[in-house]
Parts: sequence; C-alpha cells; structure tokens
Amino acid sequence: MTRLVASFAAVASAVSLVLAGCHDVERSKPRRAGFPPSSSIVSSAPAPSGHAATVPPHPVTSSSPQSSLPLCGQNGSLPTKDVPDSGNPSVLSYILSADEVGEIVGCRLGVYAVSDSPSQAKFISVNPAECLVADTPESKYIFTKGDSVYASITYKSSSLETSDSVWSIGESIGGFTGSELAQQKFRRLTNILHDCSVGSYSYKNFKSSAAQKRVVDIVQQNNRIIWRVVNVAQDSGFHCWFAAGLKDKNLVEFWVCPPSNVPVPWDKLFEAAMRKIPG
Repeated sequence: MTRLVASFAAVASAVSLVLAGCHDVERSKPRRAGFPPSSSIVSSAPAPSGHAATVPPHPVTSSSPQSSLPLCGQNGSLPTKDVPDSGNPSVLSYILSADEVGEIVGCRLGVYAVSDSPSQAKFISVNPAECLVADTPESKYIFTKGDSVYASITYKSSSLETSDSVWSIGESIGGFTGSELAQQKFRRLTNILHDCSVGSYSYKNFKSSAAQKRVVDIVQQNNRIIWRVVNVAQDSGFHCWFAAGLKDKNLVEFWVCPPSNVPVPWDKLFEAAMRKIPG
C-alpha cells in the first residue's frame, strides 16, 4: 500500500483518462465552459458498492481553518508547506489548498511532494503517466523532458504505527507548447492504456509489479473532460478516485486515494474536481 500510494501520482492521469477503454475522444463542441451539472455527473454511473454518490447543494469551501481539523491518522504532527510560486497564477488556481483538502477528508494532511520542474517531478513521482502492466515501448511517460510540468502537489498522511498511507490527495498540471500538442498527448493517454489494468508500483524503480483487477464506472465524458471512479483491488482493497481535464495547453489531473475500509466522501470529491479542473 505504501509503495503504491507513494508513486500513485505518476499514473493517476493515465488511469483516470482511459480505464474505460475510450480509444477515441469525441471532439464535438463543448456544451459550455466549465463542467456539466452535478446531477448529470452523478446519475450517469452508480458509485461503488457501499458509497452514496450524492452531490451537496453547494460547493465545498475551505471556510474551516486547517488548524481546526484533527490530523489524519496521527497523534503527532506533520509538516505543512505552501505551494510554491510556479510563475503561473492560473495554474496554481487549479491546485487544492491544504484547507480544501481538509474539508474533503475531514482531517489535516501533510504535504508529500511539490514540484514545478519536469526533472524534479519525475524524481518525486508526480509525473504522469505510464502504463501499469504493459511492458512495451508505448509504456512511457506522457510528459517528457521537452514538456513543461507547471506544478504538482500531493497531500498525504501516514500512520505513526505502520507508516502506511492513510490519505492521499493530489493534483498535477502539465503544460505544452500548444493546444494541438496537448490534445495529442491527451489522445496518447487514451490509446496506450486502453488495455491496461491497475497494478502496484515500486517507488524506488517505478516499475510495475503484479497487476490488479480493476472495476471502472464511467461517470461523465465530453469534449474536454473524462471522469473515472475506480475500485482498485490491492491487498485488502481500497478506493481511488480520479478525474482529468484538457484545457487548451494544460492537462490537469486530480486524484484521491482514501484508506481501506473508510467511507469515501464522493460528493465532496466530485465538487472539488468540478471546481478545480477546467472544462
């Protein structure tokens, strides 16, 4: 579990984009700028068993100070850092703040990794995306050295007793030289992972290990956004939720990996992604 979550950001975008087998992304005119109504997103696919997929009547806010929330899975404390200035305010506006993360999960998380450099991003494993099980030439990172990774951040908590991850929430923004190149990358994500299953990753060498069975529900898809709810079988099982969006030259991803046997706040997760990922 620790190894998978430690490098989950490296594959979150690809999993979120293509696990349902959408080889061809419809390129029709968007219905409007932004996101489809919450009701249409939730009604198009049921939530995984045991989780109600109801969206609250108002967006999630960060009205409660982070300090007022208990620390996730901890009796001690975790360091908290601010997201560094990436030089692009519009990109940083997509990133979830520590307060927003706390509002989603109901407790505070420490910052796991932050980067605005492609080389650093690969080192700390927040650079999407790689096929999890297919050992082929197509199994490569979508963001290469020639691309610009504007910002990446993952909040996580750990158990003091086991050092296992308790919560992991993150988002990455990849920038390209033009919208056409961004769309090519978007389609490549769709193609190379069409037949891939969710597997576990080694944080040290980024190589896939045993593949795991995955169950996918298509939540919503349009010209610019693909959503996925993924139930990943890993050890005792846990739920990971992914969303990704393409906006002009930016490819944005958002992921949440809650601990095992914990009710997932699906409603807040839907709202957070709808507010953060451009449509």
